[in-house]
Amino acid sequence: KAPNFNIMNRNKRGITLNLVDPRGKELLKQLVAVSDVVIQNYSAGVLPKLELDEPVLRKANPQLVMLSMPPFGAGGPWHFYRAYGSTVEQASGLPHLQGRPQDPPSMTHVAFGDPVAGLHGLAGVLIAILHAQRTGLGQHLDISHVEASTSLGLHGVASQVLLGEPPARYGSRDPQTAPRGVYPCRGNEMWITITIDSDDTWARFAELTGDRDLLNVGFATLAARWTEHNLIDDMIAAWTRTRDRDELSEQLQGLGIMAAPVLNSTELLSHPQFEKRGYWQWLEREYAGMTPHPITPYRTGPDPFKIDTPAPTLGEHSREILAGLLDMSDEQLDHLEAERIIGEEPDRTFS
Repeated sequence: KAPNFNIMNRNKRGITLNLVDPRGKELLKQLVAVSDVVIQNYSAGVLPKLELDEPVLRKANPQLVMLSMPPFGAGGPWHFYRAYGSTVEQASGLPHLQGRPQDPPSMTHVAFGDPVAGLHGLAGVLIAILHAQRTGLGQHLDISHVEASTSLGLHGVASQVLLGEPPARYGSRDPQTAPRGVYPCRGNEMWITITIDSDDTWARFAELTGDRDLLNVGFATLAARWTEHNLIDDMIAAWTRTRDRDELSEQLQGLGIMAAPVLNSTELLSHPQFEKRGYWQWLEREYAGMTPHPITPYRTGPDPFKIDTPAPTLGEHSREILAGLLDMSDEQLDHLEAERIIGEEPDRTFS
């Protein structure tokens, strides 16, 4: 039922293999022999204990491209550490760059380290596949989730090296664009984000509000607006609080002012922008029912890519894959199921 699992694994097939049993290990080696790529993100040390690390698998397939994605990479004093998304984010240094100046470092509570590391891993795998096709030699790629995330905050390192101090935390603000923030609109939990990116933009915005105080020539420059950001925020909030969020957003965009409604999760499912591009596709899956799935944000034509199948249930395609790739008979598969080498039921259940 886990939403992340269902979203990340649609259009995939899934099998189970008992890798503690020698027969399960042998089946994995046979699958590796007819595969191009193996991707694993166990903590360092797991595969060597199972006797299924890269040198072992390479004997089964010399052209194998293997991607290992432990949280901290294959080397260093932390390489045996385990981690969740929050661990990766903290270790990358990103929270130290986020949040309001008066608050401690802030986490996003979004495990973006996983997709960021995944994109780096994909780039490496594609290059390694080309290399294998040209040379006949496989490669073992080592991707660190933490290093992939750290690359997003290198401006903090640069500031420390060049200026002797880390960059300040500004919350929703930016000293290059002032004012910038999230402001309340009419209704319950209705918000709009507004960014003023130039003095000309500020002049148009102030004129739209009709507020004499905002039209004050003392706010005409970026430096002045940054200095008086708190006062200006209060004045903008008093004005936006009486306005309809969506109408105001369209009005501001019409004037060339960067603005957008802050959409909640329910609104995302029915917003015309996403509907027009066919961003949501609904799939029926056992245990989860009918659920929405986001499609890839890129297109190669007018229509979005189609999601053909929902995420697999536990071991759903074990028999299909082992029969198709390894030419195993029904009798052999029945025996593997009876011996709990493959199966569609967990050995343990968790409440």
